Amino acid sequence: VEYMVDLCNAAMVNPYFSMPWLADVTWVRSFAEYVEEHLHPDLVAHVGNSNENWNWGTYWNLVNQVQTEAIDRGLYPSDDQIALFMRTGQKSAEVMDIWSDVFAGQMHRLVRIYEGQNGNPNAFPVALDFEVSPGVYVRDSHDAVSSAPYFDEWFGEDGHTPIANETQATAYLTTEAPGRINASLGNAHAIRLIGAARGLRFIPYEAGQHMHGDETSSGLLNENPLMYDAYIYYL
Repeated sequence: VEYMVDLCNAAMVNPYFSMPWLADVTWVRSFAEYVEEHLHPDLVAHVGNSNENWNWGTYWNLVNQVQTEAIDRGLYPSDDQIALFMRTGQKSAEVMDIWSDVFAGQMHRLVRIYEGQNGNPNAFPVALDFEVSPGVYVRDSHDAVSSAPYFDEWFGEDGHTPIANETQATAYLTTEAPGRINASLGNAHAIRLIGAARGLRFIPYEAGQHMHGDETSSGLLNENPLMYDAYIYYL
């Protein structure tokens, strides 16, 4: 945290901190106290909890941890997936309440963010509207919602068709990429509206193209001049 705060102070840019899922109350409070004391007073700390705790493909052990906690708490016995979303909201609220306590009286220096999956807008209300105590909801502990509206596609792995040459790359970027962009931004817009209905801003935590798979396909797409046009359309 010392290096991150020093870097942000030197560059005068607002930080975005992600709290580890397994961090205990003492660790989170200590982190928040350091930021409160040492971050330049003109900068705003943005805070999310964990990283993509819905992402079975990349962070399966993390998602398994979250789901196990949800089941152990009996949050939604008839549907493990809904229980998982409830637990992500519940845990995020717990972490944000610590930050709120540390930054009491100076909340203008803090943005508390609930992060979710861009591809699943319907999960946001499940988490945000979870009642953590009588009359108190997850949304009450947050200032913003967040997702990562990548436009993406798999190529050449796990049965996906590869891009074999520049002609195929050009064809994909011309005919397919705009639709992927529209779908991703459509989900982001839906999430923004879900947040706005609850008084929350929308702040993407990541974004851009996410063309991945075999090295040849990725290279042909990323090196194609039409990727610039795709980005212009995206922006």
